[in-house]
Amino acid sequence: MNSNDHLPIIHVAGDVVKKPGTGLGPRILDDYELLFFPEGSGSVYRVEDEAYVLRNPSFIITRPGERHHYEYDPYQPARHLFLHFGFERSPARMPDLGILKQGGPSCVSECSELLAGMMKQILYIAYSMPDRTQQRGSMLLLALLHEINGLVVDSPPASQTSRIPPQLVKALDYIEKYLDEPLSVETLAQTVGWTHEHFSRSFVKHLGRTPREAINQRRIDRA
Repeated sequence: MNSNDHLPIIHVAGDVVKKPGTGLGPRILDDYELLFFPEGSGSVYRVEDEAYVLRNPSFIITRPGERHHYEYDPYQPARHLFLHFGFERSPARMPDLGILKQGGPSCVSECSELLAGMMKQILYIAYSMPDRTQQRGSMLLLALLHEINGLVVDSPPASQTSRIPPQLVKALDYIEKYLDEPLSVETLAQTVGWTHEHFSRSFVKHLGRTPREAINQRRIDRA
């Protein structure tokens, strides 16, 4: 058995900047994806029935088969570093980490300079020394996954993220479902059981835009 069989295989690495108000997905991946948002913003990550506002520098881990998408900050560019990876060398020797298991934590926002530096170093290796990516880069990625998992284990999940109230998640789902039909803020508020005023205030507070702006942006994205 190869001594490196336990290491993840890095499929692709990148560092991108997304335009304000754009999005990505919904999509489902066949492999794992680790993203690092180095700056806090109003970007929103949605996975299955959960949604997170990335108010602080954050790591996002997406597992194979999870339906997810991103709604980037409506007012400023959103930069993120990403790695796609898998454990196809030896699935039986995958590390026993909660962040890699289905239903595990999706967003960790307690990011130290060390973890940010590890992520940047992996991308540096992938770009400048591609022949060493599956050795040095994979070893560093495994260490990074252990460190991120340690943050989740040592801190209550509720303190890690700015989780969106379920009423707003329901409203976002309603917008997505009926995007091609006439939509009013009053209808959305009634759907989630809130008053028009409370719904509008909460929407802006958690998502950084008005309900009408969110509807218009999603229609532009779909078009």
